[in-house]
Amino acid sequence: LAVPDPAHRNFARSGEITRLVRCSQTFRSSASNAAYSMAEYLSHPLAMVLAAPVLVARLGLQQFGIRMLVNAIVGTMAGLGSGFGAATIKYVSSYRGLNDPAAVQRTMRATLTINATLGTFFALLMAGGARLAVENIFTIDVAFHSASIGAIRIAGAVILARSIESVFSSGLRAFERYGVTVRLNVVMRSGAIVAAVIAALL
Repeated sequence: LAVPDPAHRNFARSGEITRLVRCSQTFRSSASNAAYSMAEYLSHPLAMVLAAPVLVARLGLQQFGIRMLVNAIVGTMAGLGSGFGAATIKYVSSYRGLNDPAAVQRTMRATLTINATLGTFFALLMAGGARLAVENIFTIDVAFHSASIGAIRIAGAVILARSIESVFSSGLRAFERYGVTVRLNVVMRSGAIVAAVIAALL
């Protein structure tokens, strides 16, 4: 009788384990969440790279520079509250694991209150300080001062909206619902770029 090869048995066992892992709901969910995260991080830069030549050609360097300035302001201000998003994910997921929906609700309400307050503060700060920033801080042609002031004030409203939206996105991530948040973010950000390109072409 042939003696079974231990190495062969271990290889077969590892292959069976790999197959079971790939077929498991947890693996599929984790792989899907990872794919969605990559799509979220890559979609916006890719859309910007594709849209930049059209926007520069139609708007000119001055107005395109104003757009990039506003994007930088929004990104910087939004990043100031990113810690609350991470805290929301941490505590909501913990309370979810403990099957404590009341604590989940308290966490979401607290984070929503904080983010809404911060978002309102930044929106008011940008609305009130837009003229000062354009005329004394940034180097912008006088002909574009009015447009720049309006763009910065609109950016303040965008920051407020994103501050509130980030709370619900973090809550969905805590429940491992990455697909919903990524699709929403991709549609909103890519849609804004597409709208800018269409407006520039008209």
